[in-house]
Amino acid sequence: MSVPSPSGGTDRGFPVPRIWLYRHLLIQLARRDLKARYKNSVLGVVWSLLHPFLMMMVLAVVFSYVGRFNEGIPHYPAYILCGYLPWLFVATSLSTSVRSVVDAASLMHKVAFPREVLPLAVVLSNGVNFVLALIPLLGYLAFSGIAPGIRLLMLPGAIVCQVALLAGLAMFVAAANVYARDVGVILEVVLFGWFYLCPVFYAPHMILDTAPRALAAAYFLNPMATLMMVYRSALMNIPTPAIDLRLWGVVACALSGLVLLAGWGFFSWRQRFFLEEL
Repeated sequence: MSVPSPSGGTDRGFPVPRIWLYRHLLIQLARRDLKARYKNSVLGVVWSLLHPFLMMMVLAVVFSYVGRFNEGIPHYPAYILCGYLPWLFVATSLSTSVRSVVDAASLMHKVAFPREVLPLAVVLSNGVNFVLALIPLLGYLAFSGIAPGIRLLMLPGAIVCQVALLAGLAMFVAAANVYARDVGVILEVVLFGWFYLCPVFYAPHMILDTAPRALAAAYFLNPMATLMMVYRSALMNIPTPAIDLRLWGVVACALSGLVLLAGWGFFSWRQRFFLEEL
């Protein structure tokens, strides 16, 4: 277990015990992030629930009548919403966490605490929003006549897997942004491309039917592509006969774990020099 260092940082060590000691700070930072997000907002937290449904309507209209991506997909608006909500979790977590360390420069000069809590608090606060948004989603699915079924038990595992993926990425971009402040601009481009590499508005079989086998396999090495299929299978009870979802789900969780370890390793390596750069 690590202890605060004289420079105001923390010695490197296994992160879980260290973060557990500062769990109250983590929760407090996540709560502050939630309050700041809805400060001076008329709708408050309702907006986090309303926004995905508004985007669902826009995407459903555009991709139904312009691209005809809805062909062969029952309950297309619900299909989009089950993919867009996880994607919104990705986009908001990473676009906010990229500045989490830089914006806390004054706090880090005053108090010794594990710096990992800064990007992790952002992921935690956005995770709370995501879970809250699942409640009206389930209501919308019930209203649309969609029964999740026993596959709903896959939902907690998918959420944990996505949190691990985002925690690793959040720590990486937050640490990288300390040394190159244009990481945020690069991240916007990466998120734009990543959105289209995930089956938010189209069916995965479009990739399987048109792409070469090697390219299709590489596509599903994108953890979010697989996780979106898992979410839809859990929430909408959609079968995936052309894809072994159990196999690819395990692959997605393994890759998310590797990303978590890599992100934490990079963050731990660079955080010793944060105070010098800020």
